Amino acid sequence: MTDVDRTSPAQAPAGLPASPLITPAPPAARRSFFRHWRWFVLGACASVCALSMGSNLWYWLGPRAWQPRVTCAKPVFDFGERRPDETIEHAFVLANTGGESVEIRDVLSSCGCITPPKTSLPAVAPGGRVEVPIAVTLRGLRGRVQKQVLVRSNDPRRPTLVLTVTGTVRSNFRVEPERVALESSEVRQIRVTSEPGHRIRAIRSGGEGLVSELRAAAPGEPQVIEVRAAAGTGAAQGRVELETTDDAEPRIVIPVSRPTERK
Repeated sequence: MTDVDRTSPAQAPAGLPASPLITPAPPAARRSFFRHWRWFVLGACASVCALSMGSNLWYWLGPRAWQPRVTCAKPVFDFGERRPDETIEHAFVLANTGGESVEIRDVLSSCGCITPPKTSLPAVAPGGRVEVPIAVTLRGLRGRVQKQVLVRSNDPRRPTLVLTVTGTVRSNFRVEPERVALESSEVRQIRVTSEPGHRIRAIRSGGEGLVSELRAAAPGEPQVIEVRAAAGTGAAQGRVELETTDDAEPRIVIPVSRPTERK
């Protein structure tokens, strides 16, 4: 574009016609809008932020803020790797972050291996804390475990607070597989590898029509249990119980499922 093209009609050199490509300058009102458009955008953003902050303040400072609210900063307790003859004690710490007292109505567990508090817990004033002591008995547990502790309170937004206990129970026996699914009358094998000084000394089948047999094995070799369903038996849930020489884990239960035999 030449210098003439960039010149307004009023500034064109004498004797030259005004170029049709030259755009007249915008009106004053239009220039004012383009000059201040960013202020309109900033004003709109400020209005949206004010409305959002107002709703959040009403949520936190309104009627909900005066209700009881129970929280736990560490709702998961991992006890690491332990032996099955151990009993672990732990205390979850609950806090009241609401505006009214929290009443702990009940503490339950998802497993009989967890013992909840034997006495009722006191009410927790706003800003206060309370400990929920539990005892975890690992006897009879194997491998990775995860259990829950349920705390029921008068918190209207979360009447049941779920706490988790997890960890690994180290066993002297490695069982493969840990669950058996039988197909018709086939024979499935269960291999048990024991730590030195421990063995499977007896087995017992639980369930109608379920047959199991402990095969002889040389010292230091994995023991093999053969499991099959007797012919003519229907679908059922059974189990194979292994009696061990370990006082910390005297019994191992292997679930067995078998379908209905087709005729």
